[in-house]
Amino acid sequence: MALTLIYDDTCPLCRRSRRFAEALDWFGRLTFVGLSDQAFIRKRFPGLDGAALAEALHVVDGRGRIFRGFRAFRRVLWVNPATWLPALCLYIPGVPFLGDRVYRRIAAHR
Repeated sequence: MALTLIYDDTCPLCRRSRRFAEALDWFGRLTFVGLSDQAFIRKRFPGLDGAALAEALHVVDGRGRIFRGFRAFRRVLWVNPATWLPALCLYIPGVPFLGDRVYRRIAAHR
């Protein structure tokens, strides 16, 4: 299933993360949209809040489901067989709790 990633294209960490995700996107299932493309985002995803988009990675799947922050990161790992095992580990009880906190901390200091 294709995913659209909405990320902060002015953030060096976010741009490096994008390059890493692109390198692992063997099947071309990821589409990247930078936050600077506000006209496209408002047109394609009118329900997304601009302030929330600036705080965390957002992923929209083919069904229109929205994933944010740690859950968005975890969802991206599912699209490539090379990252299925790490994605599976991120569902272990307690890991999402910690993952949310780690993600928020990194996002706040980027």
